Amino acid sequence: MRSKSTLVMLLSAIVILVLGFAVAVYAADGVPWADLEIEVGGGIVLYWLGIQMAIVQALKSIEINGKRIVEGKTRTLLANAVIGGIGLVLAAVIAGTPFWPALVSAITATLASVGLWEHVEGAVGKSPGKNSPASM
Repeated sequence: MRSKSTLVMLLSAIVILVLGFAVAVYAADGVPWADLEIEVGGGIVLYWLGIQMAIVQALKSIEINGKRIVEGKTRTLLANAVIGGIGLVLAAVIAGTPFWPALVSAITATLASVGLWEHVEGAVGKSPGKNSPASM
């Protein structure tokens, strides 16, 4: 049962990280995130998410020579990564970030999210359900 042991190790690592963070906060003078500001991109990110989902669903229905353009988990994940990456670049550029740093940031975020999805899927040992976004 390798998948169960991997899942236990993953959950143990998360618990250790959370506890370690709690100890660090307790030991610090004040809250370490007092001056932290996180910006997700605002409404444009939510707007692009809807566009991305619509484009991927439309691509799933297009057939060339009897074969769908986007069919299966891998192609769906790739389509989401490419379209999502384009959206991240657009959102960053619109927010005032120069193009090349925006592109590097988008590629990094996209690779991280795809890698995380694949790792979680492999740790659990089964494919996502029929109603999950990756399988639609």
